[in-house]
Parts: sequence; C-alpha cells; structure tokens
Amino acid sequence: MATSSKEGLTDEVPESENKVTGYDFPGMAARTIELYNRGGAAELSRGVIDFLDYQLWRHSPFYHKSPYHPTRVDNDGRWQFISDHLDEEHELLLDIGCADGFFTRKAAEHGLKTTGIDVEKKRVESAREKLSDTPDAKVELRHITPDNVDELPDSDVTLLLTVHHHWDKHFGRENALEMLKTIASKTDLLVYEPPGDQFLNGPSIDPDESIEAYEELIDTTFDNNVVIKDVEMFDYKSKDPETRSDPIFIIGTSV
Repeated sequence: MATSSKEGLTDEVPESENKVTGYDFPGMAARTIELYNRGGAAELSRGVIDFLDYQLWRHSPFYHKSPYHPTRVDNDGRWQFISDHLDEEHELLLDIGCADGFFTRKAAEHGLKTTGIDVEKKRVESAREKLSDTPDAKVELRHITPDNVDELPDSDVTLLLTVHHHWDKHFGRENALEMLKTIASKTDLLVYEPPGDQFLNGPSIDPDESIEAYEELIDTTFDNNVVIKDVEMFDYKSKDPETRSDPIFIIGTSV
C-alpha cells in the first residue's frame, strides 16, 4: 500500500496539525447526549471527569507520567512476535500510541522508516530524545480523534497497541470502531492489541476468553473482510496471568 516516497511518514507534520486541544463543540454536544442516554447523570459526570483529565490535565505543565514501556514485562516477546510477521516489502511503519518509542526504535532498527505518534507531550519529548540517534525514526505529537483520523498517512504496517480502548472510553463505541476501520483502510498489516482483562472500555472479561471475544469484534466490525493471520497472549505488567495478559492480533487488511 505505502511506498517510501509517500508523504506523511517521512515529512514533518505542519504545526497546525499538532494541536492537541482545539475543541469540537458539535462533537462534544453529541457526546454529552450519548453519555446521558447511556447512564444518566452518573455517566455524564464520569465523562466530564474524563474530559478534564484527557484534554486539560494531561497537557498541563504540571502533569508527569512515568515512562510506559519499562513497566511492561513483555516488550521483547511482543516485538519478536510482531517482527516475525514483517516482510521484506514492508517499508513504512506507523506506531500509534508510541509512548517512549520502544517499538518505533525496534522497527527502525529492523529496517523500516518509522513514525511514532502519541498524545502526551512529555512522552513525545522523551521518545524524541531516545530516538535522536535513529535517523529512520521520528515522533509526532498528535491527538487522534474521530474527526482527524483520516488524516493519518498510509503505511505498510500500523501498530495499535493498547490504544483502542482509550478511544472507546473517550469517543464512544461507535466512533472508536469507525476509527479502527479507518486505520485499517490505510495499512496492509494492522497489529492490534486490546486489553485482555476487559472488553475495550466495557465489562471485565477472563483473559482466557479475550481472544474469542475480540475475534468476534474484529469479524463483525470488518464484515469478515480482513484476515487474522496470527494471535498470541502476552503478559502485561506482571508475569502472573491472573492479573492481566493481552492478546496481540496480526491482521491482514489487503483481502
């Protein structure tokens, strides 16, 4: 799908596209109605708290969050699983929710031109510092929403690791699934990792049942027009499977 000459992954994003806040008031009104219809005042109150946290607090100069990848126990195993499915014709990789850039770097070292995207400014700054000696990797600050997801560039491979359930929380189920479909339409290989201990931002599930639950979600969302090439479970922040383990799906979208 993508070629090394494509714009977007190799060119700087205009500053206007890097704005994180910039409010969509019609969208906010629709989301308000959706939350109230879903659960009344209690659900609406939760949504307001989420908005204040996600849109304001996380982008204030006082917010600090510990590096993400060092807290995971399964990074090397996850990368080995992903890299086993990279082909020689893959040239461009997009890492959505790249945090401090672990997979962005790994993919660049593997020979791909890579772009990491994250919504948190401090993580982007940290990733840029760590990747300063990696010429084929760059990191962008970008807040992906239902309104701008179609502006993401095409790529051969897209990583969407432990991100989608946050969209489900902040934008609602329907919007989050539409965002997933848009991303899949822009890549040949989608590496998708949802949480294994809950169904997106919904109810808790047994990790042993998560693969089946998400396979059904993928099949339904894409009307069986994608192929799940492989799937495997990985530990999260503990090697105790009773706490949390997540499935990683390798999804072929060029059917």
